[in-house]
This record gives sequence, structure tokens and C-alpha cells, in this order.
Amino acid sequence: IIPADSTASAARRVVGEKGAAAIGHRSLASLLGLNILARGIEDQPDNWTRFVVIGPAPAGQPGTDKTSMLFSVPDRPGALAEVLNLLAREGINMKKLESRPLRGEKWKYVFFVDVECDLGNEDYGRVVHELRRLCHTLRILGSYPAGPQLDMSGD
Repeated sequence: IIPADSTASAARRVVGEKGAAAIGHRSLASLLGLNILARGIEDQPDNWTRFVVIGPAPAGQPGTDKTSMLFSVPDRPGALAEVLNLLAREGINMKKLESRPLRGEKWKYVFFVDVECDLGNEDYGRVVHELRRLCHTLRILGSYPAGPQLDMSGD
């Protein structure tokens, strides 16, 4: 197994290399003249990948209107609802909410969330402060310009 920067770079790497294979979208096979050895190997049928650019400072571009964050909430009834109600009260639209088991912690979860606003903007300081109060842990992963939504399910 050899790590690669992306599925496209992995596919380019195996072109002409005997006994090598890469995992990627089927369009890479036709684009690069590769054979498809197996289909449907993903663990989720609607699987897709997001890529992010990590930099030393905020993007600072006009239109920065999306924030990704992760948080956990105390283990009590209504804890998640309090966070969701805060976002709704503040008029912040949530585009994604996904829960994942917290590693090493049975029956505890971390929530990945995308919201349509720049939580790094000082105008949202009060909201972030309130989120920190409601959450057991809160990590704002970053704010960035919202890009187009790509639907690859038909390919």
C-alpha cells in the first residue's frame, strides 16, 4: 500500500506499472486507459470524498460563508437539541449533520456539522461562546467560501 495525494494521482501513478492498482472513481479508468478490476468496494454505497485546503490563516475572501466544525455534547436528554435550537434561533442554516462514534469511548459520539455562515467572523462571537457553553467539546475546523454542490451519483 502506497499513500497518494489524491485518487487521481494514485491512478496516474499506476499507469503502465505492472501489478499495480489504485482506488478511484471509474471515470479515471476511461480517462487514463486503465482496467476496472472491481466495482462497489466502498463501505457506503453513496460514499463521496471532500477535499480541503489547510492554510495558516483564514481565507479572507468575500463570500466566506460556510464553516465546518465538530463537537460532542454532554450525555443527557436534549443536549443536541440545545445546540440545534441555538443555530436555528440565530438563523444559521445547517447544511450537514453527521454523527460518528468517538474513538475509545463506548456509546459516545462526535458530530460533524457544516453551517452556512463564517463562524470565524467576530459577528458570531456570541454564538461561538454559547456553543462552547453547550458542548462538551467544540472544534471549529475552518470557514471557507461555499463551493458548488457536485452530484456524482449519476456517473
